[in-house]
Amino acid sequence: MRSSAARRGWHGLAFAVAVALLAAGLAGPAEAQQGTLDKILKEKTFNIGYIPSPPGAIKDAKTGELSGFYIDAVRYVCEQMG
Repeated sequence: MRSSAARRGWHGLAFAVAVALLAAGLAGPAEAQQGTLDKILKEKTFNIGYIPSPPGAIKDAKTGELSGFYIDAVRYVCEQMG
């Protein structure tokens, strides 16, 4: 099991990567960006595409559950957004 300091460092990196990915996906005119972010915050949902590529994104064949560090980063960002 990781130490809590190592986990916080990993979460910080995961958060930075996820924010960069979200920012790249929201690139465009400022009004469109704000409208998209408002929609995400209001509806509490958005779609993210992925390619199963361990260890970044793994889909369990039996349960369909997603895991991996990309998945963890997205979940962390969602938790921070409320």
